[in-house]
Amino acid sequence: MDILLAENLKRLRAERGGPQDALASHLGVTSQAVSKWERGESFPDITLLPAIAAYYDASVDELLGVGEIHKKEKIAAYMEQDFQLMSEGRMAEKLALWEAAYKEFPRELSVMTQLAYALQMNAQTAGDYAYSDRIIALCKEILERAAGETYQYRFSAIQVLVSLYNALGDGDKAKEYAQMSCHILVTTPQLLMIALNGDEAIAQAQQNLLVYLDCIFTGICHTGSRDDRWKIKIWRTALKIFDTVFEDGDYGFYNVRTEALCASIAGAHARLGEFEEAFTYLERSAKDSIAFETYGDFKRTSPLVDTTEDIVGARTGNRLVTEIEARIESLETYEPYAPMRSDPRFVSILERLKNAAPGAERKRADV
Repeated sequence: MDILLAENLKRLRAERGGPQDALASHLGVTSQAVSKWERGESFPDITLLPAIAAYYDASVDELLGVGEIHKKEKIAAYMEQDFQLMSEGRMAEKLALWEAAYKEFPRELSVMTQLAYALQMNAQTAGDYAYSDRIIALCKEILERAAGETYQYRFSAIQVLVSLYNALGDGDKAKEYAQMSCHILVTTPQLLMIALNGDEAIAQAQQNLLVYLDCIFTGICHTGSRDDRWKIKIWRTALKIFDTVFEDGDYGFYNVRTEALCASIAGAHARLGEFEEAFTYLERSAKDSIAFETYGDFKRTSPLVDTTEDIVGARTGNRLVTEIEARIESLETYEPYAPMRSDPRFVSILERLKNAAPGAERKRADV
């Protein structure tokens, strides 16, 4: 177990004031000895701990960081449970988990950040933003308090606030908080590509490429009032980019991106009465949906991403059910598809999606 004496000595001296030689004189040791303690190069004699604690008006446990160690272990356990719940799509339980953690550690920024994320994700899934004020209050406190080693939590809070205000239709507020973040060219991942060399630099660049792909996907979703012909061109270009990056077909999680692009292209073609083109992209959409549901462990071989791993925990049960069911509902109810529904190809696509949907095997067994 780590002993946090060195960092706590530095922290207590900064909070209480006074130079190192003042403590040294109080204890009857050299200032060099105190300096070594603060650098973690040596430890004071155990008999001196009560005197050091008393000098800083602290307990020995606080001096050694026993409470801090216990807190870190508990939060690590919460994070482990969170990963399991995310991987199984149990979003309501994820929220309950971080509510419990927040009750135990109401001032811990990492816990506050995870609770804000959980509240936002549940609100987005349910389409119910009744707790918006609470999310905003949590994020604003994070912004006020995050500094030094906890500064990174500011960016998490900004991300939540931008997403929340966008969902609430307050574009001005969303823009205000977005502008509080840093430029993409000075983010840590971007700067690491400069700082690293060799294989490490390649791995970082490839990981960054996956982030840029998500930026492309998010950006092209905002097509505004452009006409369908323009939208088709944009979406097809984005699809080509994904296909180029994953040239060996090792999309993994990113099947959900290509599936959504193909479904959008198919819908646009159907609105234009171009049903043969619509069928082409509906076929790809169904294939990618099923691939997203069924892929297991694998190693990427596509040259542009061959050092990357898939997004662990991203394919949650909650998201998958929503994605598949939304696609099936679209095929069954979207009016532009009406002239296509009697075609055997359409029937086949719909049947394949239904058979691949979560719970399909259980439903067939119940019949």
